[in-house]
Amino acid sequence: LMASPWFAGAVHETTRSIPINQQPGATPTEHDAYVLQHPRYRHYFMMQGAALRAICREHGKLFGAFARSQYFADGNVLPPEDFKQDYLRTMDALQPELIATIGPWFLDLAELPEDARPHMPDIAQAGLHSAWRNLREAAQE
Repeated sequence: LMASPWFAGAVHETTRSIPINQQPGATPTEHDAYVLQHPRYRHYFMMQGAALRAICREHGKLFGAFARSQYFADGNVLPPEDFKQDYLRTMDALQPELIATIGPWFLDLAELPEDARPHMPDIAQAGLHSAWRNLREAAQE
């Protein structure tokens, strides 16, 4: 596919691409720690990303990765510190040219039209906008 002129690149998925069962009684944070150290995640997921990066670069295409914003276990939004830790662990290793996000938690409520704000209650609670902005700015330096 990357040899085709129809593709400019690819984005590597960083959420639940390798199913790992949740440990009984584990909190979402504990399950995330378990997944991130699991051999399936390290050997298959991270190696899939490295292989895709090599293929994209071999064909002169862009390589991207998602900045994961939710827990593996329950899909709730990561708190800013967990987001930052996961972002650095994944993006430093994969070194993508493009970084994508999933979900609206990265928006700044002040940037939304007044009538749209009541429909986005999770944004104000998540607090990921400033974490996302700081990480982007640091990557650009």
